[in-house]
Amino acid sequence: MEQKNLRKTAGGPLYFGLAAALFLVVDTILQSGVTTALMNAQFAARGINVTLPPAFTAIGSVIGLLIYPGIFLILLLVSVNRPKRGTAFCIVWAVLSGLTVFSGIANLFIANTAIAQSEALTNQLVPGGYPLVAGLSLAGSACILISCILLLIRLNKPELPEAEPAADIDDTADQVNP
Repeated sequence: MEQKNLRKTAGGPLYFGLAAALFLVVDTILQSGVTTALMNAQFAARGINVTLPPAFTAIGSVIGLLIYPGIFLILLLVSVNRPKRGTAFCIVWAVLSGLTVFSGIANLFIANTAIAQSEALTNQLVPGGYPLVAGLSLAGSACILISCILLLIRLNKPELPEAEPAADIDDTADQVNP
């Protein structure tokens, strides 16, 4: 049976994964009020007389965080001390985070009324405005992408053999004192 090429995620991939989780959690916290206000504004524009409580959007935000970056971070943490991650893990998460980075950059340059409304609300409700929120989201997704790239580089390098502990040899016991 063929031996799989698996590696530990300790070091750079883990640190970038932790940074990604931090950036995306802060981004989600900053966007929570904006999301509620945006949904209420969209309902009002359609003539629907409903006001969503902030807890409603918070539940969606928590579920979103459990999926991205939650699953990624859990898989990274599980394989810190044992080689458990291979090429498939890196490719799947690199594609997902690459698409997220691409769509985030595209949203910065595409003129859309929904994006413009979101930008205006973010600028009003978040102290750093839309550039801060967009930057945190892009930084989080970019960190996941970098983590996957570092792990792919590690997978393509030959694995170094584990260092064996030196034998404890006491040569002085065999010598005879004159």
